[in-house]
Amino acid sequence: MEYILRTNNLTKKYGKKVVLNNVNINIKKGDIYGFIGRNGAGKTTAMKLILGTSFATSGAVELFGSGDLNVQRRRIGSLIEIPSLYKNCTALENMRRFSILYGGNDNDIKNILAMVGLQDTGKKKVGKFSLGMKQRLGIAIALLGSPELLVLDEPVNGLDPAGIKEIRDIILRLNKELGITFLISSHLLDELAKVVTVYGIINNGCLIEEVPAQVLYTRCNNLKIVTDNCEKAKMLIQENFGITHIDIKNNTLFIYSDLDKSAMINKLLVNNDLNVYEVSVSASGLEEYFIERIGR
Repeated sequence: MEYILRTNNLTKKYGKKVVLNNVNINIKKGDIYGFIGRNGAGKTTAMKLILGTSFATSGAVELFGSGDLNVQRRRIGSLIEIPSLYKNCTALENMRRFSILYGGNDNDIKNILAMVGLQDTGKKKVGKFSLGMKQRLGIAIALLGSPELLVLDEPVNGLDPAGIKEIRDIILRLNKELGITFLISSHLLDELAKVVTVYGIINNGCLIEEVPAQVLYTRCNNLKIVTDNCEKAKMLIQENFGITHIDIKNNTLFIYSDLDKSAMINKLLVNNDLNVYEVSVSASGLEEYFIERIGR
C-alpha cells in the first residue's frame, strides 16, 4: 500500500492555543481525500503545515514515503484559499509567469489550460474573469510541474452550481486520467460526496475519524425495523443472514448493510411469530452523520 501523504501527531500551537492537536492523516495513492470540518477546525492550518508555508510545533509530515520534505514538496501542487493572480494579464500570460517558478513550456501550458476549459479565453484579462474561471486558473497554475498530489482548500467556495460542477469535473478527470491524488477541504458536504473516496473529519484541531466513502455511505443508510421483540429479531437476523452490525435504539432495529434483504428479513421475523410494525430504508445523509460526529 503506497502512501502519498502521512502525518504523525502533527501539532500546531499559537501561544497556549492548540490549533492542531496530534493529527494523523493517511492518504494513499489515487485517493480523493475529503477533509471536512467547521470553519476554524484546523483544515487550512494542516494544509499549510503539509505544504511548508507554516511550521509545526511538533509532529512530522511524510511525503511519498520520505521525510525529505524539501525534495518531495516539488511533487505537490496547491491552491490555498483564493488564487493569487495577475489581474491585468491573460490566462496564458499568468501561466507563463508562474511557469518560471514551477516549470512548464508553452505546450504544457496550453494543454493544462485546455484541461481546465480555459483554452479559448484569448486576450481577456483575468480581472474580468468570473470567480469560477479564476478558480480554474488557480488549479491550472497548481498543475504546472506535473504534480502527483494536489492540495485544494475550499476550491468551490462561493461558486454557483455551474462553477461547482466545472471544478468537480476537473477533479474527477485529473484523478482518473492522470492518476493525481487529492487532498480537498470543503464545507459543501453534498458536493464533496460526489468526488471523494476517503473522508477525514476534523473538529477543534483533532482528527476524529478517517473513513472510506463507501463505508460512510453504508453508515448513512440503514434498514429500520420496528418489532415487538428486538433482541429475538437481532438474534434471528444474525443467525440467518450473518449480519453483525445491528443496533437497537428505542425498541427499533437499525441494520447498516444488506439493505436489499428487507423483504426476506421481514418474512423471517413474521415466520418466527414476531409482530413487525415497520420496515423502511432510511438515508440520514452525510451532513447529519457529520453533525453527529462533531456535535451541534
